[in-house]
Amino acid sequence: MCVQKQSGVLGIVLVALLAGCTATAGQSDLGATVEALETQVSQQEEWISYQSTQIMAQQEMIVALATRSPAGVQGGFGVPQDGPTLTPYQPVDGSVLIHGGGCCVGGNAGDTLEVDVQFNAFSLEGEVVEMRVLAGPPLGTGAELADQPWEPFRPERVFSVLVATNWTTFWVHVQYRDESGMLSPVFSDEIGVEGH
Repeated sequence: MCVQKQSGVLGIVLVALLAGCTATAGQSDLGATVEALETQVSQQEEWISYQSTQIMAQQEMIVALATRSPAGVQGGFGVPQDGPTLTPYQPVDGSVLIHGGGCCVGGNAGDTLEVDVQFNAFSLEGEVVEMRVLAGPPLGTGAELADQPWEPFRPERVFSVLVATNWTTFWVHVQYRDESGMLSPVFSDEIGVEGH
């Protein structure tokens, strides 16, 4: 026969060996062989597409499962603890951004600046409805924020900042809570304040 098939990663490559082929070799046989191979290539491409879809679905499931820890295990891996423990799975995520992400603000010592702060939050379990905010120094244990009252979520807030002589830093810390009571981690941002 005048046709040789070669397997490749994405399909079958047909190579017609014209040297030594004659018209009597059966052009109708050649056409039928080409047609059969094209059908096989089409079926193989469909199978590859199906397998790729299945692999992506499995990878999505692995990512989803990796965010949850089995009962009795802290941090996803490690020695089982006695009794049930909370998992590190946190469906509420977000951020806080002071003055559009700028590095610094400034003014005359003794003046008060209005600094805008943007809050962004979303939840896999429902709408984010509350936040607790603390403007102040860096957090120590986090208990400082735990003492703050919950307030309705809002995407922006303005803080008054007193300008001192030389450089100081202004911090904002926030934690979000969704309608099902799930909490976010604590998010913080800071900005330099220059007084002259």
